[in-house]
Amino acid sequence: MDLAGPVPELQGSNDDNTAQELYLEGFTKLGDQIFYFKPSQQIEVPSSGDIAPPDLTILCSWLYALPKHISKYTSAYQRIYPSTPILLLKQDGPDLMWRPNIWQMENLKPALDVLKDLQEAQGRRLRTLVHVFSNGGSFTACQLADAYALSARAKYKHSGWLAGPVTKLPISALIIDSAPSTPDMRTGFVALSQGLPSSLPGPVRLVGGAVMYTFMISGNIVGTLLGVEGAITGMRRKLNDAQGAFMANGVRRMYIYSESDELVPWEHVEMHAKEARNVLDKRGRGSGEEWLKMEKFVGSRHVGHVVVNAERYWRIVKAHWAEAWAMA
Repeated sequence: MDLAGPVPELQGSNDDNTAQELYLEGFTKLGDQIFYFKPSQQIEVPSSGDIAPPDLTILCSWLYALPKHISKYTSAYQRIYPSTPILLLKQDGPDLMWRPNIWQMENLKPALDVLKDLQEAQGRRLRTLVHVFSNGGSFTACQLADAYALSARAKYKHSGWLAGPVTKLPISALIIDSAPSTPDMRTGFVALSQGLPSSLPGPVRLVGGAVMYTFMISGNIVGTLLGVEGAITGMRRKLNDAQGAFMANGVRRMYIYSESDELVPWEHVEMHAKEARNVLDKRGRGSGEEWLKMEKFVGSRHVGHVVVNAERYWRIVKAHWAEAWAMA
């Protein structure tokens, strides 16, 4: 089970949580792993021909991502789109490892409230930029889409209008950074072991790693015997579900990845992109070239592309949103 995680240059000591959250200054903590930034200025209506900023940016960080590293992205988005709210969903492992799905749906309610309030304020379907990192962030995004669909079905169950955009998380542009991989025990163990405190003595870390590896093997065996879909397999499927939010009409997708990524090999990313193009083709959206693009970096590690070439990285993000706006 590959859960993916941070790269060496984005790791750091597990500082005090309160101190760490100072890196997310301006964000309000809405719930466990849910943070929200509400800018002081309102989104301006663009003049004819101009590109409007997103109504909302949703960031789903990688497994064990520290706020001081996440702030590389939040601060950039605040600078590029100063009037756009940011919904940050962190991922620290319990959802992937043991927390029941019903708990996850319940814990995501504060995020759903943000979406509901913004949608009501706009009076139309939101134009949202969703930016996910690694397998952990991709899994979180899929859970958010599931929670949104469940909430929408409950709201509209008496109206007879259960199909169509009302039950799908509103997405105009999707950026997938360093994901998804295929299920793999080796890289999954490397990713999970990043959660062990660096301050632990070597022998304790070895014991903790052995326990973790045993847990992973046991989970895979039980899942296979019971026919339960693994977290990564399910995430890959949901991202390319022809009826899901991520493949809905109008959603533009961008993969940002690297040939040097040791946790999520580039071949896995391109395999997933090929599967996505096949879905687009079957739905009559051509070869998918217009709706799905890929940017391969050279020399960057897992979730470290912005470290290698920040100028190129943010140029890709801005161009991707501009294309999504043009197709809206």
